[in-house]
Amino acid sequence: MTSLQPLESIGYRLDTLKIANPDSQGRNFTYYTFVGKARPKFQDVYEIVGIHLKRRDPLLFEMRFLHLEEEMYEWEEFQALEDAPFYLSLDPAKELTLFQFLTHLDAPPLAKEEVRIEHFHLMSSDDLRSIRLPEWKIPYLQGHTYRYLPNPGVQPQEEISVFSFPHWSSHYGANQVAPLECNTFLEEQLLDPQFQPLGSFGSTFGTGTVTFDRVALREFVCLLKQHAYNPAGL
Repeated sequence: MTSLQPLESIGYRLDTLKIANPDSQGRNFTYYTFVGKARPKFQDVYEIVGIHLKRRDPLLFEMRFLHLEEEMYEWEEFQALEDAPFYLSLDPAKELTLFQFLTHLDAPPLAKEEVRIEHFHLMSSDDLRSIRLPEWKIPYLQGHTYRYLPNPGVQPQEEISVFSFPHWSSHYGANQVAPLECNTFLEEQLLDPQFQPLGSFGSTFGTGTVTFDRVALREFVCLLKQHAYNPAGL
C-alpha cells in the first residue's frame, strides 16, 4: 500500500535534498513523498508534494509539486525550489494515493456529492498559445490542461496557475507513468523570451505555488478523479 509521508519522518533531510524551508518568502512547508511497504535502500527519483497550511477553518493552503532526480544534484548550484520542475510522475497507484491524501486534507473529509467545476477552465489550443506554450507541446497537453481561476483574494491577481492532468494510454494498463504538472507564474514573465511555462529542469524560474480554499480543493480532486487511470476505483 502506497502512502504519502513527510520526508523528515522517514529519515530524509530537507537540507540534503536542497529544499529550503522556510522558503524565500518565509513560508514553512511540510514536504511529503510516496512510500510503499518499505523505504527503498537506494532512491534516485523523488516525487514530492509540499503543503503550507495558512489556516484550518475555513481551509486555505498552498501547495507545490517537485520532481527531483539525483542527476540534478550534480550541478553544484542546484536549489530545489528554484530549479526543479513542477510536476509529479505518477503511476495509477500513486495517483490514487494523492487523491486520497487531498480528499482527507480537510477535516471532516470532503463531501462526496457532485462537484460543479467553476474555478478551472479547460484550455483550448489558443489558450495554450497565449501562455507561450511551444507549438509541439500543444497536441500533448490539449484536453487535460486547465487554468486555475481562484476566488478573489485567494491568490494575487497577477499570478497565473496552470495544471496539466495525467493522460493515460489504454495499451499499458497499470504499468505506466504520467505527469501531473502544476505551474504558477507572473503574467509579466510571459514577456521574457526565455520563459517556458510547464518547463523541464534547466528552464524553470522558481517553484510556483498554488493556493486553494476548500471549494477549489473539492474541484481539484474531482478533476483528478475525472482524469484518473481508473476512475471507478477511486
